[in-house]
Amino acid sequence: IKIGDGIFILKTEEIDKLKLTQKEKQLMKPFYTTNELFRYYGNPKNHSWIIYSDMEVRKNINEYPHIKAHLDKFKKVITSDFAPYGLHRAREQKFFEGEKIMSLRKTSSPYFAYTDFLCYVSQTYFIIKPQDINLKYLTGLLNSNLMYFWFKFKVKKQGEQLQIDKEPLL
Repeated sequence: IKIGDGIFILKTEEIDKLKLTQKEKQLMKPFYTTNELFRYYGNPKNHSWIIYSDMEVRKNINEYPHIKAHLDKFKKVITSDFAPYGLHRAREQKFFEGEKIMSLRKTSSPYFAYTDFLCYVSQTYFIIKPQDINLKYLTGLLNSNLMYFWFKFKVKKQGEQLQIDKEPLL
């Protein structure tokens, strides 16, 4: 193991070295960070992938031998409740699919990105998927100066950072 080696989040080169089977490749989901998600929009070209191992994968880990071998190398450093084969608090996959707004939770000003592609993110983001409003319109509104003014007085703060969580958005 070297410093910088990916555990659940991997670069394309790291995935290639694992020699995954077709079934294992289905667990690899496109992962996005602030390098690809910007105010207003997201760039669908991702640079990282996440091994999306939920409860079903954990129960059947022997069906994924290359992923199991990869994660076994990190047994000593993975400390989640589902170590070493499961993500800590994996969200339902439906949240990452289709149209949605990705909200950066801690930010100096509103930071909402509209995406309509498969987009997996860490808990750095809050995912908004209302069914009764145009999401592009809502993205523009949420990024506006008017909403910044409202957020300044309605959300938690950490210094100058706004912490935009579920409650104020509801």
